[in-house]
Amino acid sequence: MNIQRRSVSYFLVLILFMSAFLNVLLPGRAAADSVIPISSAADLELIRSNPSGDFKLTADIELIEPFVPIPVFSGTLDGDGHVISGLFIHAETNPAKVAFIVENQGIIERLGLVDATVIGSSANSNHWAGGMTATNRGTIRECFITGVVTGGYRSAGMSVHNHGLIKNTYADIIVKAKVESAALVAVSESGSVLESSYAVPRVYSEANNTGGLSAYAYTNAVIKNNALMAGTIANGSDSNIARITGRLNGTPTFLNNVASVNALVQGSVVSGGTANNHQGLSVTDEALTLLSTYQTTLGWDFQEVWEMNTETGRPVLQYFDEIPVFESNSIIYKVLRDESEILSSGVIHRQMDFIDGNGNIQKANIIDVDLTLPQNTIIVGTADNEIPPTDENGNYIRVADEEGRDRMVRTHVAGHASTTAAVTGKTVIAGVNGEFFTRDGPEGYMIKDGSAVINGVRVPGADGKNYPFHGFFGIRYDGTPVIGYR
Repeated sequence: MNIQRRSVSYFLVLILFMSAFLNVLLPGRAAADSVIPISSAADLELIRSNPSGDFKLTADIELIEPFVPIPVFSGTLDGDGHVISGLFIHAETNPAKVAFIVENQGIIERLGLVDATVIGSSANSNHWAGGMTATNRGTIRECFITGVVTGGYRSAGMSVHNHGLIKNTYADIIVKAKVESAALVAVSESGSVLESSYAVPRVYSEANNTGGLSAYAYTNAVIKNNALMAGTIANGSDSNIARITGRLNGTPTFLNNVASVNALVQGSVVSGGTANNHQGLSVTDEALTLLSTYQTTLGWDFQEVWEMNTETGRPVLQYFDEIPVFESNSIIYKVLRDESEILSSGVIHRQMDFIDGNGNIQKANIIDVDLTLPQNTIIVGTADNEIPPTDENGNYIRVADEEGRDRMVRTHVAGHASTTAAVTGKTVIAGVNGEFFTRDGPEGYMIKDGSAVINGVRVPGADGKNYPFHGFFGIRYDGTPVIGYR
């Protein structure tokens, strides 16, 4: 009896020991159970309400509505090879700093942002526009972004200010800012690391501090083993601009970075680049299509992280099933506003705000006219319906006013074009600029009421030069359009 009870006791002790041993062997089991799945746009709000939680995407997410930035995040966000497409943030007034996540203190990994559009609210120094984050104090790894980031004092694709680690990422993106702009990081802070990443740059700053990968870097920032593809890096002052990092504050560390010879700075090929300076070692575009450049020269991991895509000739991350290629329309990339107003029967005024294929914010006014209606016609109007003076050959005769300006040139107040282009018996609904003008008078080919009142011969300008002919657009009496030049 005593022996049997002892055996039972030993057996219970063994069970308890095995249970404890399993808990030691499987410490992540409880953590795995606590991971919150994200599969829809609505689920992203879970991150906002629980910023220290652990999340995993279980599906690709397409955003239809404008997105409100997540202010801060300190947990883990595992994209698990999924993408969020259509991220659209337009900060017309506030907040000052915008991005998918404004401040990351945790880990963001294996996540792609496809066709993102982030527009900053102001060019004031504390207004930033970022793609993935505005500030990174944690880790961003195995992530990518495509799209446009514009409108901030500082703008960048992965992080505007990087204090932490950004590794194994890439950006195929248009970036524009007032001052610091770069495809991956605007400001590489002391202690930060930007590693094993690449960018296809289309970067521009109105002022200065512009780089292909990073715009600005401080002492003890480390930028190593990165690649820059062919593209453009430019700014408005031709200062503090380079392929890898535009401006240096102190002595940041550059190690083993390469850049395409066709990564143009201010439209020109760069000389003097080395693997360990802010321009990067010049390599050919062909070299950037070779596995050996990344695996051997840069030391990238092609066992578990990267793979070469034969169609694009670029490295891509293994986790993602489809390989997104960023294609920007040369006219319209993203429509911000599209409103129409009926002015009269068959005449519609359409107003559009949009981002063009170069990352510029444009405003367009379009007059849509149904010319099949008998009451709608297009005519050539001049200020006060005056016929421009010409000589016997149709060459324009310039007459100056008391300030020395050509008297045919008028400054029209918005909404009052109808009073300055009044035509007897006609009601002017809308008008558009139909002629090229300089201070010295009209430049172009004008036909009014069927007669050429200004021909294609240029009048010498004040500088003594004859300016080239311009193309023109016209409509015949039968309604057919004419596009040409003289």
